[in-house]
Amino acid sequence: MKKTILRSAFLAVAGVILTAGGAMAIAIPFSSTSTVDSNYGDSWDVSTFSGTALYSFYIDDPTVQVNQVSLEFESDIFDLSSLDASDFTMINPVDWVTFTVMGINYNDINTTVEFSISYNDGAGTAITSANDPIQLTLDYILLGADRYSNVDGGSGTSYWDWDEGQAWAQSYTLDGNFISGDYNSPLFSATSGGSTAPVPEPATMLLFGTGLIGLAGFSKRKKNKKA
Repeated sequence: MKKTILRSAFLAVAGVILTAGGAMAIAIPFSSTSTVDSNYGDSWDVSTFSGTALYSFYIDDPTVQVNQVSLEFESDIFDLSSLDASDFTMINPVDWVTFTVMGINYNDINTTVEFSISYNDGAGTAITSANDPIQLTLDYILLGADRYSNVDGGSGTSYWDWDEGQAWAQSYTLDGNFISGDYNSPLFSATSGGSTAPVPEPATMLLFGTGLIGLAGFSKRKKNKKA
């Protein structure tokens, strides 16, 4: 995805610069995963294009502690005029705070605003794979119902899904430090990024499960015929 590629390229260049500097931290990548439930608590209201989303971030490396999450929102999907730090609620850890980091222009029609969620002034709870996921909710307003359902499907007939291909595949970054092994030095920081993955709707899961059962029955029938 375009945003993820741009971010990865930026981190790679930043790593080279930091290595050359010597005295500054070197960002070491690690893997992570994230999901978003855009209809958390059955909250989606098609009449107001509003709802509550639950974001969950998982750390795949047991030697990493994370103290900040950055999450991006696109102006062609979300109503950014109504979105601010007060719309976020931390579930785990509860002592993290939210603030706006920056606005980034990707092209003439789309602006991305990045919100950073972290513990305040170093006084809070760091998250590891032992006590993840990092979880937060967001009260959002979209520009239209099609942004929620992504009915355009990336056909190119509209601009709102020009890079991600779906509204809820949002770029995120986790930042922290290595806490064991050879990476115990404060010179080494840890960074992971990617895109959030939408949580499948119950109806989708039911359809998928039915398909698997049908496939298993077909295979068994074919095997019996051969016998």
